[in-house]
Formats: sequence, structure tokens, C-alpha cells
Amino acid sequence: MPSAYTGMVERYRLEEGIVVGRKALPQGDLLLRFLTPKGSLEAVAKKGLRPTGRSGRLSLFHHVRFQVYAKGEGLPTLTQAELVGRLHGLEEPRRFLLASFLAELAYRLASPEAAPRLYPVFVSGLRGIAKHQEPLLPLVWAGWRVVKAGGLAPSLLGPGLHLRQGRLGQEGVYLGEA
Repeated sequence: MPSAYTGMVERYRLEEGIVVGRKALPQGDLLLRFLTPKGSLEAVAKKGLRPTGRSGRLSLFHHVRFQVYAKGEGLPTLTQAELVGRLHGLEEPRRFLLASFLAELAYRLASPEAAPRLYPVFVSGLRGIAKHQEPLLPLVWAGWRVVKAGGLAPSLLGPGLHLRQGRLGQEGVYLGEA
């Protein structure tokens, strides 16, 4: 028979992931969105905007290890956060914009089934955007791979939707003569 203590412990979870969203809430709280190897997750950091708080560790695109407390159906509360790493270079406006696009795409497609395939591609894409001389190239590569990992990549081989003639088939997308 499970004890009451066991039920309390199960409410706490340790997670690791990338911060992909931050939104200020009233009373100085912070709504955070994470992409983890298990999927997407939202949590509230109580008093997260205080100068003495942990908001520095919870900046966008930081890799963090964190603990959340979940009670009932509400949003979990962030109880601890530890910075694992950060990518230098994403502060530049153009790179930040590209990384934000990739983060939003990955967050929306990160179902529990797709996340184990999607997460490493997302992290690799962020690294490429941060370091590559032309950051648009890693964005296109990672964006396509994220869409594919999410199960939405069209087949580009064979008959299917022929854009010039408007024919619709079942095999995939056909973009022109080979």
C-alpha cells in the first residue's frame, strides 16, 4: 500500500532541457517554456523576475537542469534550476531571431512520441545557428529535420501533388520533372 509520503515525492520531477520561452506574469512571476527530451513543458517560476532570483539561469536558449512541483491539473511550479550550459552568439539580433523561429517550431512539434528524435536535432540546430558563418543554413537544415522528426515531412520523391497541373495523389509531393 503506498504511503502518503510516496504520493508527495511523486509530485516532484527532475527534468533537463532548453528554455525556449519566457513571459512575465503579475507579482514578478515568470512563465517558462522548456523543450526536453521527453517533450515540451511549461512551468511557473515564483518571483522569477526578482534581481536576487534565478532569472539569469532561466534566459532563453539556456540548457538547464530543473525541478518542478506539480499538484493537480495546474501548471507545475519551478522549485530549483541549475545552469548546465549556454550558447554564446545567440545574443546577436539576427541569430536570436533564427533561434527563436527554430525554438517555436520545435516546441510546437515536441509531442512525447517525437521529442526523443526532435530534441537532439533542435540542440544541434541551435549550435549551428550560434556558430556558423551563415546562420540561415543551419536553420534550414535543422528546421527540415525538426519537421521530419515531428512526422510532418512530405515525401519529395515520386508522384503526388504536382504543383504545375494541380493533380493530387497519395504517394507524396512531386515538385516538377526529374
